[in-house]
Amino acid sequence: MDIKRVLLAFLVSSHLLSAQGFSVVLLNEEGVPLSEPIVAKLDSYVWMSSEDGILFIPDSTVSISLHSLTYRDTTIVVFHGDSVMMKLDETALKEVDVFAHEEVKSIRHRRCRGEYQREPGDIRLLGYNADSVVFLDSLKLRIVEVLRSSARFRVVIYNADTSRVFASSLFQIDPDLADEDCVLPIQFNRALMGEFYLGVQFFEEGRDPYNWNSHLYQSKRGGLYTVFNNGVTIGSIRLKSGERIMTAEYFEGGRVKWWKGSGSDRRHRAPYFVVYYHGPGDLHTKFDD
Repeated sequence: MDIKRVLLAFLVSSHLLSAQGFSVVLLNEEGVPLSEPIVAKLDSYVWMSSEDGILFIPDSTVSISLHSLTYRDTTIVVFHGDSVMMKLDETALKEVDVFAHEEVKSIRHRRCRGEYQREPGDIRLLGYNADSVVFLDSLKLRIVEVLRSSARFRVVIYNADTSRVFASSLFQIDPDLADEDCVLPIQFNRALMGEFYLGVQFFEEGRDPYNWNSHLYQSKRGGLYTVFNNGVTIGSIRLKSGERIMTAEYFEGGRVKWWKGSGSDRRHRAPYFVVYYHGPGDLHTKFDD
């Protein structure tokens, strides 16, 4: 078990780190260790699980609250054991017909023109409209500069009402990439149709997206750059009339602030994406206002 990575994730005082304890493995509903960060809280202390799903438990702990961007928040009463199963916090999709794999198509809003940064936990999604059934293959980003090798992304899909459809595992970005494209496999094998929002969530290894110190808090923020970015600068575009964006930012205690807008409101800056997909339908980037 990779205990060192767990200890690096601690955001606790030195006396807690030095205490005796044990560890458990956090599992999904299929019994697979979770690769995404799970935030553990004990009184005023906050720490995270490792990418192997291992969570350190301080000795003499009675209960710990667990928080996630994908799984249900829960409180566990701690006994000496070896695993904890987490439950997904999402509405199951209805069964759909599966089509044979067809020629891969792609869509982008326009050429990459600018730069963009965000902080750990932030989500940036662009709106897409499928006129019939489509299956998503991958999402391409423009990597302008990798500031730190600890940068991570995951691909996310949301409905128009901000309910989550899918979140991928975490992807590490090659530190040598500069002014190059990076393709992230979406890993979602179900059909989509109609309006949905697709994009990325920003992470950085060792930084808790729920913790105050991981973010640059200021009122009316929204610029292209942040000193507390997740460690990578990506390409950006400006939305045009009819195009839509949906964003979420994570604050202390897991509070979420959602914002939805369109190019009709203002020429809002957004990440540059190219979406690869297949199926009988076609994707569109504009909506009837």
